[in-house]
Amino acid sequence: MALPARLGVVERPQAFGDLQAEAGEALENLRDLAHGIYPPLLADRGLTAALNAQAARSAVPVTVDADGIGRFGQDTEAAVYFCCMEALQNAGKHAGDGATATVRALRGWYAGRACGPMMRSIASRKHS
Repeated sequence: MALPARLGVVERPQAFGDLQAEAGEALENLRDLAHGIYPPLLADRGLTAALNAQAARSAVPVTVDADGIGRFGQDTEAAVYFCCMEALQNAGKHAGDGATATVRALRGWYAGRACGPMMRSIASRKHS
């Protein structure tokens, strides 16, 4: 038996439209998931552009200092990017009113800092 017949499309023509809508929603969900796994902006324009784009959406004001760092391998860029995103999420959740955050990426190093009444933290990590 053909797949459409098994799904009731032959008996209920409107079911085909429902299936198309559900497939479209599933595809959109997969695209959203893929963007979360490796954002297209990170792949296309690099770490500085991706960090600036996320800083613009952050719950706290963020300064990004990453100009001139160039490009790294996909694994390195993804690791630094997601560490910075986690730090920004934590700052937004825990730093309190009036908090600010800074993400600094220098050739070979990255650092994140959040300042606010509920949080004082600095994290640095060398990468190659």
